[in-house]
Amino acid sequence: AGAPSLAPDNLLSPLVDQLLGDHEVPMLVVRRGRDIEGRLPWAHARAVVPVTGTANARAAQEVAFNLSNRLGTEIVLTHVLEPARASVGGDGRRNGDGSDGQGVASDLLDAAERFGAKVGARIQRSVRHGASVAHEICAQVVETESDLVVVGATIREGGGVFLGHTIEQILDECDATVVAVLTPSSLPKAEPA
Repeated sequence: AGAPSLAPDNLLSPLVDQLLGDHEVPMLVVRRGRDIEGRLPWAHARAVVPVTGTANARAAQEVAFNLSNRLGTEIVLTHVLEPARASVGGDGRRNGDGSDGQGVASDLLDAAERFGAKVGARIQRSVRHGASVAHEICAQVVETESDLVVVGATIREGGGVFLGHTIEQILDECDATVVAVLTPSSLPKAEPA
C-alpha cells in the first residue's frame, strides 16, 4: 500500500490537509529535510527562524528557542526587508526619517533575542534584503549551513488549506527540515506578554 502520493502542486499529504482543515487547535507540521550530501539533515545544529513581529512568528520562535535550550540548536533569527516595505514601520506607516527599515528590523530582532534569552537559547541575528522573503530564508539556510527552518503561519481555508505563499514556497524550495507552527485563523488572538 505505502504512503499516498502527492500531486505535484500539493505540498501537504491529503491526511495532513484534512487534519488542518478539521481541527481548530494549533499544530506543528514537520516536512523532513531532503538529503544534503555531507550533512545530517536530522541533526538540528542550526535553525533559521524568520522574525516578523506577528503572533505566528512569536509562536515559531518559542518552539525554536525551546529546541535550542533542549538540544543546543543555534538559532539564526532572520528578518527580511523587502524593497516595497523597506521604509514602512511595524505599524504600517512610512518612516518619516527616510530610514531603510533597519530600525524596525533591529527592534524586532532585539525583542526576539530578549524572548530567547529568557529560555537560554543560543542566538545569532541577521537582516537580509530581497524581493522574496522565502528566497532570502532559503538563501540564509544555505549560507549558514542550517538544517532546520522554524516558521509560523495561520491556517487559512478556502478550497483547501492555504498556509500563505511564503510558507508554501519555503516548504517547496528549502532542503532543510521545515517545522511550521500553524494556528487556525478562528483562534482568538492572545494579548502580548
